[in-house]
Amino acid sequence: MFPEIKIPLKFILWLTFAGTLILLLVGPFLPTLTGFLAIQVHPSLLITDYLAIGGVYATLLNAWLVTMVTIIILYLIKARFSGVSLAAVITIFGFAFFGKNLVNVFPVWFGFYLFTLMKKTSLQQYTGTFLFASGIAPITSFIMFGVPSLAWYVSIPLGLASGILAGWLTPMVVSIVGKFHQGYNLYNTGFGIGFIAMIFTAILRGLAVDVSVVTTISFDFHWFFFWSTFVVSLVLIGGAFLLHRQVYRPWLRLLQSPGNLPSDYYKEFGLATTLFNMGTIGLFSLLLVLTLNFRLSGPMIAGIYTFMGFGSYGKHIRNATPVMVGLMLASFIPGYSLTNLGPSIALFFVTALAPISGKFGIVYGLIAGGLHLLVAPQALALQGGFDLYNNGFTAGLVAGVVVVIAQNIQLPVLWKRRSKFN
Repeated sequence: MFPEIKIPLKFILWLTFAGTLILLLVGPFLPTLTGFLAIQVHPSLLITDYLAIGGVYATLLNAWLVTMVTIIILYLIKARFSGVSLAAVITIFGFAFFGKNLVNVFPVWFGFYLFTLMKKTSLQQYTGTFLFASGIAPITSFIMFGVPSLAWYVSIPLGLASGILAGWLTPMVVSIVGKFHQGYNLYNTGFGIGFIAMIFTAILRGLAVDVSVVTTISFDFHWFFFWSTFVVSLVLIGGAFLLHRQVYRPWLRLLQSPGNLPSDYYKEFGLATTLFNMGTIGLFSLLLVLTLNFRLSGPMIAGIYTFMGFGSYGKHIRNATPVMVGLMLASFIPGYSLTNLGPSIALFFVTALAPISGKFGIVYGLIAGGLHLLVAPQALALQGGFDLYNNGFTAGLVAGVVVVIAQNIQLPVLWKRRSKFN
């Protein structure tokens, strides 16, 4: 229905080089370079904010390179432009602020590639799952750099092998876990790799390896990222209007979509509407940041950009709001204050459950959001911080229960959806 977006590889390579050079020259060269190297050799378990590890310029360099390498890989495997590929690229950009780097993503992707060779298939058939598989990248970093008892000549090959094994397992596990939540967890790959992370965590703890979830956070660059995200959101909305002067009309139709998998908004509504939806999500997220007096850190930046990225694949402000409100209500339970780091970050990631409110109504959205907040810490303890998409793991568990109940006990939806999406 909509034309394929094609960008010459030469342009992508030149853009990668130019962006890298600018980031190295704009900031202090040696601190940026040493900060970048510090990021590459960090164990990177949840929750590790690269802004605190390497500084702002080094983190931006890491995010830039990881994102551009992702785009180059998409080009090389001849993947078609789609909502899921757009969501994946933007999500990877966000998580390059905490957990993903050039060292730890490649073994996972290589393992995934070995799986396709074994099955005699193409990476094109697994584009979304392949890219999102990088969520388990910390398994590589932790074994390579986070186990003091291992000599480097043991830890490095063992870490690489573990990342390859995790990547190889990912498509097999992810192919079956979606049945549990029936497509109502948008972070399906995060749900699948959560089980793989559980196995690795159990083995390491069984070998008396300390798998501790250590929080490393920086709030020093709050306003820089607030205003840069504001500009990005306006650019998305402005670009949408340039492509379609009345883009708000199809966007109003998009808001009727429940959002359950697969909901590719690029294929259904086109690029302009998708960009507009992503931009409105960005502004909505920043409004929440101001209203709730949040301070932006690497993990929260990842949460906001993941929310925006999935504006191309299942999320919009209408289906996301009930689950976010549900989480906020649950935060009044003692020990779960929204002023704490975990709940404040989860507020943006809980939108993985947006299809539940989109399909079954506000009440079930509130319930799902509230349960998500309560389950997330327990899920993190199980998977040890190796699954960067812990909220995807959590959302899968919550959705599997709430959806079954919702299918058997109907409650008022409180808004009408167009028949196309019923």
